[in-house]
Amino acid sequence: ATKSTASPSTPHARKMVSLGSEKNTWYKLLTSRFTPQIGWLYPLAVLGLVHGLVLRGRRPRTDRLRGGYLMWGTWLLTTAVVLSVVDIPHTAYVAGLAPALAALAAAGAVTLWRVHRTAGNRPARLLLPLTLLAEAAWTSLVASAHPDFAPWLIPLIAVATLVAVPGLLSYGRATGRRLRPLAVTSLTAACLAMFAAPAAWSLSVLDQRYGGSSFEAHAGPGGQSAGGGAPGSAVYGGAGGASYDMSQAPLTAGQKRLLDYVRRHNGDATYTLSADGGWARSRAITHTGLPILPLGGFAGMATSVTLAEYRHLVASGQLRFALLNPSVATGGAPASETAKINAWVRSACTKIDPKAYAASPADPSLPEPLYRCS
Repeated sequence: ATKSTASPSTPHARKMVSLGSEKNTWYKLLTSRFTPQIGWLYPLAVLGLVHGLVLRGRRPRTDRLRGGYLMWGTWLLTTAVVLSVVDIPHTAYVAGLAPALAALAAAGAVTLWRVHRTAGNRPARLLLPLTLLAEAAWTSLVASAHPDFAPWLIPLIAVATLVAVPGLLSYGRATGRRLRPLAVTSLTAACLAMFAAPAAWSLSVLDQRYGGSSFEAHAGPGGQSAGGGAPGSAVYGGAGGASYDMSQAPLTAGQKRLLDYVRRHNGDATYTLSADGGWARSRAITHTGLPILPLGGFAGMATSVTLAEYRHLVASGQLRFALLNPSVATGGAPASETAKINAWVRSACTKIDPKAYAASPADPSLPEPLYRCS
């Protein structure tokens, strides 16, 4: 994970975490993290959009094809601009580009073929072959970053392109019975050249090695991981000081001892404990099924419960233990309801000595302080 640190002068200075390996640059949609996930059809979609607008630009406002190009083009441009200027924590966010890319690529392919089939001059007959060359070169470039994954892919694209381009160029001069078989062969080869790579990446999710995870949608090799630190430990950061524990690993021995300690001293409380970050509000729930009260949501800023509601849970005996996010600073005014709860727990509850439940006070899988409230 890439990390940066907020200014220490801010009241809630925190370590920030980005799940991707690329910096937050304006051209991030062209980087190796996102192009294999969404960018295979960039050339076909963009060239199809330009060609469609040139072809239909002077048509009446009510022309449906012109309206379609304008709508999908606006969708693509707007979404691309937004994604280019904001941080993208998960590759799933770029799915917003998919409808526009698919529509423009499909419309572009059909329109280019129709123009090519009826073209009466050489420049018009070159549009489809040149677009095919651009798309094949781009897909080969993207696929070349992963030579060990489907090594047959680039040779297939090259052979299909070499078959399709001469066939398309000859098609404009062919007549009579030669038209149909030549058209079928050329179009089949063109489709292989343009769509073999995205199809291979899409189908790769059927293999668990390339299927991403519930936290990071990803196809093909090179999936990003948000894990960091010791096995089973959490990576802390986020706008609200939230922690991202994306690991599928089982609980560590220290984490199990902490939960055992809490259950031995929890009486008849409804909740095992509350947690505003880390393993306790993710893997502890999935691995044990314990009734843990998660606070703050994914980014740490959501109001799961208010401070008044939290204090009522403590006063009524429904909640006795709290596991606090260690990345939230103790000074300054709390920025969220979860931060207010955090500050109240620190001031009103008793901190448990880690020696009571951990074999080592410096256990890296237990960075969170445990408090008992009564």
